[in-house]
Amino acid sequence: MKTVASVKAAVFAAGIFASQSLFANWLLEQDQSSVSFISIKNNTIAEVNHFKTIQGVVDNNGNATMTIDLDSVDTMIGIRDERLRKLLFETVKFPNATITTQLNAQRLKQLSAGQTTLVEASYTLTLHGQKAVKKAVLRVTGLENGHVSVITHEPILIAVSDFNLVNGVEALKQVAKLSAISQAVPVNLDLVFTQQK
Repeated sequence: MKTVASVKAAVFAAGIFASQSLFANWLLEQDQSSVSFISIKNNTIAEVNHFKTIQGVVDNNGNATMTIDLDSVDTMIGIRDERLRKLLFETVKFPNATITTQLNAQRLKQLSAGQTTLVEASYTLTLHGQKAVKKAVLRVTGLENGHVSVITHEPILIAVSDFNLVNGVEALKQVAKLSAISQAVPVNLDLVFTQQK
């Protein structure tokens, strides 16, 4: 059950998203999009996990923002999801992760269906109360009806030390009685944006 604090945070984020959508040129299609990450335990066991709830917008100037509801983490194992929320992400205090970047809006508008371009973009990730500026290579493809696909050309590596998550990883390791959990996590984005008329 979500706490009052996390519910308020979700409502606040939804309000911001709604106001941004008034000025958006593209909105994220959640049912066609995914944010997944790979965790490795005991140095040999890799598991693919994802988040169920994501929101995103690209405005007419190419400013892109994506918000990830960390409470929606899904590892296919309920107790593990709860441990990630409580021990790692601490979602009561930090309910969301946010990614912001700048895309070439004019270039997006010019992409025809099936046309693909690679974009090297700097992005800012806000997670667990910390911010870090990184670079990613994105594969951007034009789709039918002005839609756009944005996929990571190569995984984004997130170091837990950059976001004050080392203690959380250690707590997960102890409660699950593991010898090791990876300190860097590959993240993949597969996003579809719908152009607004």
